[in-house]
Amino acid sequence: MLTHNGKDANLGIWDGFVRYEQINHVVCNASSMEILFGDQTRLPYFPNDRRLSKLHSGEPLVLQFWKVLEKIPENLRNALIDLPISITITHTPDLPFFRDVRCHQAVHVGRRRRTVYMSEQLLAKAAEKGYDHWAVAEGIIFATWTLLDYLLLVEVFKSYVEIVGDLPNYRFGENLLLKLAGEHNRHRCDSIDLGRSELGEFVAGYKDVLLQLWQTEALDTEPFELECSVFDHELEEKWPQEKMERVAKIFNYPRFFLFDRDIIHDVAHEAALRKGQDTVP
Repeated sequence: MLTHNGKDANLGIWDGFVRYEQINHVVCNASSMEILFGDQTRLPYFPNDRRLSKLHSGEPLVLQFWKVLEKIPENLRNALIDLPISITITHTPDLPFFRDVRCHQAVHVGRRRRTVYMSEQLLAKAAEKGYDHWAVAEGIIFATWTLLDYLLLVEVFKSYVEIVGDLPNYRFGENLLLKLAGEHNRHRCDSIDLGRSELGEFVAGYKDVLLQLWQTEALDTEPFELECSVFDHELEEKWPQEKMERVAKIFNYPRFFLFDRDIIHDVAHEAALRKGQDTVP
């Protein structure tokens, strides 16, 4: 049987301890949100969600975001443009979730809604400080890489369900896994590092649990639920971090200003000051 890692695990960028229920409640009930990039593709599956307005292409935030995208490798940028995902901006003077300077969340990955929630204040702070757009691109890579891996797993499961529906007793094998992952992959590629394959890394990371998948489980379980039961949160934190570091090294991007240290923590510090809280990290 599959090992259940917990479908409601919190994914994103945070400090301290923030439960999934806490950040999910905040973003689902936020009074002011807009689509910065992409479209809401999952409304039919969430009938209680309201349709959000989309920022106009000439808005300063949108223009700034496209400059951020220019810092992202072409294959990953094309995947973000072509696949049905979005970036949702929360309009709040704080971060999407803020308790104090030691406990807050700036970015949340909404897997089922296929969106990344982030505070407008992050882009505003980067612009105010004159930071290189790469500083924000780090956060975009980290969050969207996790989301794209999630969608890749979902598509692999969907394809396997179609196969076993026609071929009884057809078991998941490593060759089939590699074939299906290759067919649906849009964001992973071979690295310039000798012998490194991002797709091979993905297959190696998930093959042990996927090869235990029984046909009855695939047929009886919705693909999104299957994915949640095998999604490896530790790997999905490690891989985006490594991707950010490789991109910065390959393109010689500046590391003087970092997304977490210089942008998120700065916004959190200002929020604590406004609320009269302790600002000692």
